[in-house]
Amino acid sequence: MKNLKLVILIVLLVFILGFIGIYLYFNQEKVASSIPSTDQAQFVGKFISTPNNQLSININKYFEQLNQMYCSHVLYGYDDKYAYTWIYCSAFINAGNGEIKESSGFSVPTRFEFDKNTLEIKGFKQPEDGERYDSTYRSLFPLEVYTQSILTIPEYNLTIPEYNKRAEKLNSEAKAKYLKSLNQIN
Repeated sequence: MKNLKLVILIVLLVFILGFIGIYLYFNQEKVASSIPSTDQAQFVGKFISTPNNQLSININKYFEQLNQMYCSHVLYGYDDKYAYTWIYCSAFINAGNGEIKESSGFSVPTRFEFDKNTLEIKGFKQPEDGERYDSTYRSLFPLEVYTQSILTIPEYNLTIPEYNKRAEKLNSEAKAKYLKSLNQIN
């Protein structure tokens, strides 16, 4: 009888550990994003998650001039020195017959440095490509913002499986700016 109880306990323990292992395997990104790395960025002063229209206008204007593209972004928040965003920029061409095509573009998390008093953008940094992407992403974005930008897009209430919806939404905003610029030229 004792052996039967021990066998049942061992089988139950193996089952539970197996379930945990399967969960961790299928949720690696979610689990990894909740563990701060040793070089995780920290906020500079107070973090504010409410929208700041002037800061958003300055971010788009700065990046559009720099890249000669139309840009849109999600502003996750800002502290006393940095604005934490996911930015999308694209160049469009008028293909005729009312058809607008995207000729090039990019979508990437971007940390903007700004002047606290004037909200003027002073520069930006983005994660490196390849295997250093996650570590440099973490070194630029504090854990709260890093996790939020990876797992959800608050304005659109999206989750990881809907990642492309963020790009589509930001693309349509950038395209609308392009179309507006065409109307201003004509």
